[in-house]
Amino acid sequence: MSGSHSIALSEGGIAYGWGSNHYGELGIDLLTTNAYSPFQIPNIPPINTAICGPYYSILIGKDGELLILRMGIKKTDKIPQAFIRKRSAKSARK
Repeated sequence: MSGSHSIALSEGGIAYGWGSNHYGELGIDLLTTNAYSPFQIPNIPPINTAICGPYYSILIGKDGELLILRMGIKKTDKIPQAFIRKRSAKSARK
């Protein structure tokens, strides 16, 4: 949560956002449109991690795709799997 917008993830990786969208941080094309209740963020793959910052959001897809939400959705290359937090990772210890 950034203080002005939030993103929550379902167990299946569906991202839901709400709050301020003045800078496109929720992935909505209409930049002055705020979301007063959670909605599914459109046109993105299943998400593993969401980070809300001031005026932007960073999403990491389950396949490693990095998405930056600011003034619309911007996609970058995949990031190494070593940097992706695994929700269901099991310890190697017994």
